[in-house]
Amino acid sequence: MKRMFAEYSEWYFNLVERFGVIPKSFAGVDANGQQFTLILEGLKLDHVGLHALIKTALDIEKSSVFAFATLSIIMDDINSSPEEELQIRVGDSKSYIWGNWAVSRNADGRCVSLRHRSTLEGNDPEKYPGTWFLTNGLKVSEADQQKYREIWSSLREKAHFTVRVDKPLTFTPAPVPPPLTKEVLDKLCREQLDYMRGDLTPEEFKELVLSRPDPP
Repeated sequence: MKRMFAEYSEWYFNLVERFGVIPKSFAGVDANGQQFTLILEGLKLDHVGLHALIKTALDIEKSSVFAFATLSIIMDDINSSPEEELQIRVGDSKSYIWGNWAVSRNADGRCVSLRHRSTLEGNDPEKYPGTWFLTNGLKVSEADQQKYREIWSSLREKAHFTVRVDKPLTFTPAPVPPPLTKEVLDKLCREQLDYMRGDLTPEEFKELVLSRPDPP
């Protein structure tokens, strides 16, 4: 679980460094190491619906560990002003790791940096929205389960599936980030997961990254 937290956090640092974006996403891993990751941008569900979808998807895929990343608005303790915060949560049915990073943007709204605020660990995931997906703390009615099964069925083909392997995760950013499009973001996700799975060597992954075109 700690390794997945480190990988998921590193992935978001990569997205900020290369593209200046922080998409909402979630992932699940089953007992055999099969992992799926889905970027949730553009999905029109409220907080309750999103959590029900994630729980349903994790159940369908028989996931025993999850990751969930989202942006939240919090009040800055020093300046008493609203501030964006990236929250990454990784957990199972008995424990969780929850990391928080302050988000900085430039004048154009592009994310330029993440500043670590805190990392918490606990053994009561059922008590907190965002860590309760694999516990009885979050319940989805039978009627809603059918609804979210259908939604997951339509989204599943957009998820990226891989088999986890025990190898270090390294990354070399492009000198100049390309313009962000859905195709670019999908390709990034595929390359990242291919490397984690072992389909790409570090040298091949670096070559892919550095071969990206400069923005016009």
